[in-house]
Amino acid sequence: MSTVADMTNREHMRALFRRTTALVAFVALLWAVQIVNWIMGYGLNLTFGLIPRHVGGLDGVLAMPLLHGSFAHLMANTPPLLVMGGCWWPRRRGRCCL
Repeated sequence: MSTVADMTNREHMRALFRRTTALVAFVALLWAVQIVNWIMGYGLNLTFGLIPRHVGGLDGVLAMPLLHGSFAHLMANTPPLLVMGGCWWPRRRGRCCL
């Protein structure tokens, strides 16, 4: 027979699994974009990147967080993203771990 504590624990584990899956999927998306960008000779950076001092480059504000200048840049950003993304998970409604 299942108790309230068991049900709460199962719900907590499901929520943890969903959040972990979302975080890992986002990191995988970043790596996929980087691979496509590398194959294209970093052409995505020129097309969708932020272009300083040009109004036409402002659309890059939305795409820029997905673009990286090199694999070293993305490798350096991945661990902090995983740590901060893990800390940002809400513990309770309206509250974060930080």
